[in-house]
Amino acid sequence: MYRNHLPRNLPLDRNSREHLERFIRSQDNFLDPQNYLRTLAQITAQICLIQVRYRGQAFNGQEGTGTGLLVSSDIILTNYHVVEELIHSSEMQKCDKAWSHPDDLLIRFEYFGNDEAERSPRLDFKLHATEWLVAFSEKYPKGLDYALLRIEKDAANQRCSTLSIQSNVTRRGFINLLDCDTNGLKENSDVIMLQHPKAAPLKLAVGRIVSIDENERIIEYDVTTAIGSSGSPCFNVHGVLVGLHRAKQEYNRGVHLKWIIDDLGTNWSKVLAELKEQNNSPIRKHIEAKIDDNPFVEAGPLVKNAESYIPRKCDHELKLSIESNQFIAISGEYEIGKSSLLMNAPQPTGGTWKFIPIDFMALRWDDENLFIMGFFERVSKFLERRIETWTELLKTVAAQPVIFQLDEFGVMSKQVTSSFVPTLLSNLSKVRNTSRILVCVPEPIDKILSAKGVDREKFHRQWKEINIEPFSVQNTLDLLELLPVPARQVAYEQIDLIVEYTAGRPRALQLLSSRLFDSMQDNLSKDVMENIIQRPESYK
Repeated sequence: MYRNHLPRNLPLDRNSREHLERFIRSQDNFLDPQNYLRTLAQITAQICLIQVRYRGQAFNGQEGTGTGLLVSSDIILTNYHVVEELIHSSEMQKCDKAWSHPDDLLIRFEYFGNDEAERSPRLDFKLHATEWLVAFSEKYPKGLDYALLRIEKDAANQRCSTLSIQSNVTRRGFINLLDCDTNGLKENSDVIMLQHPKAAPLKLAVGRIVSIDENERIIEYDVTTAIGSSGSPCFNVHGVLVGLHRAKQEYNRGVHLKWIIDDLGTNWSKVLAELKEQNNSPIRKHIEAKIDDNPFVEAGPLVKNAESYIPRKCDHELKLSIESNQFIAISGEYEIGKSSLLMNAPQPTGGTWKFIPIDFMALRWDDENLFIMGFFERVSKFLERRIETWTELLKTVAAQPVIFQLDEFGVMSKQVTSSFVPTLLSNLSKVRNTSRILVCVPEPIDKILSAKGVDREKFHRQWKEINIEPFSVQNTLDLLELLPVPARQVAYEQIDLIVEYTAGRPRALQLLSSRLFDSMQDNLSKDVMENIIQRPESYK
């Protein structure tokens, strides 16, 4: 009954079954479904929604949106026309919808349509403050309509938020342009596009290559797109990057990756060299190996840019204060995160500042002479030159801006404090523009100084005090998000108990999270993880 629906030229002899099987496709496109799903999961974590806000409005709506792809640890690829107004901001100031500052661009990874209220801020990135424009080619017909943009920090090494368990993907990684298929794109071949149409959660659409025009440098395909799809990457069926979508006419149009690579080699050779270096970097190998190391810290402060460091209100306050205040005291309760905030202090704008971390617990804080000797020894180590006197220190700091990170400042004896603090403040006040002194104290700095014999008012009023608040429920959820999905779900179910036991102390939450993470590595059951959460010992 179905013979009338078969092509007329299809043989119907005794071997017709073999012919039917071969007739469907001449290309060998059999795929391993598990490998394909793992590849797709990795790629989806590397796609970002690009949103623009105009005249200080909120990041919302469909207007001024695009799609991008992470092609380096901190570089995304999108269309030139998506960021054209920013590149030519001086010309666009007269437009009603003009935007001219890098902060007006928001890059959102792993936007899959989850509840926005539960979305972690760590998945949202801004452009680099000054070096955001890496390379570009103007929009068609003058150019290839691509732009490479540098974001504020490494996104490739960030732990994936939602896909790690299903796909064995633990870190985002990136697709290097030099890994792309520059020769295999042919007419009638399949093409897959991952995109954020109309600023929607990530979508996948499939089609075929209709034509390739080498002279006009255009590829056409019948993949469905919409506003916001500009800058979407095009992949072949094996998940290999082949093109960059840019516009819609009779068919949707894009740019072959080989043309972009050729343009980089011709006009942006240093950028191409950077991409080559990234492709061979240790971090690239680390990401590809999917090393699932424990991101939580059980002892000591969290180092600069530690993955499990969760910014709070005090971080923003420190960022503002360090611009204009020379002496800053960070105070707070035990295990509240003072030392971690100290280690993650930002640089003031302008110049390159050298950080000098010194833990006063490691010095002879009960002996004035030995204390001063130990202080200068550690300063010498970080400045890489011998410093033995305050005069030598001031001369060095005047030429090299320095941020002193002085932990356990309150441990000094009364004799040492009453001598060292006035000397420190009096000397470094002479190099106000090139020095910052950050200290950690368990109580307000005024109380510490008064109790230890520093009575003169001028040594009290110079300090800017920053008090660290306990972790909020949202801070707690942000840290727990670093857990693999099953452990995270168990933790979310027990969130009230976790908040009660941690009492806003980051260290207690780090300890619990580390033990839950290890339980996942050991394939322990949900009941065991619940027991870990319910035991007070898990927080100590």
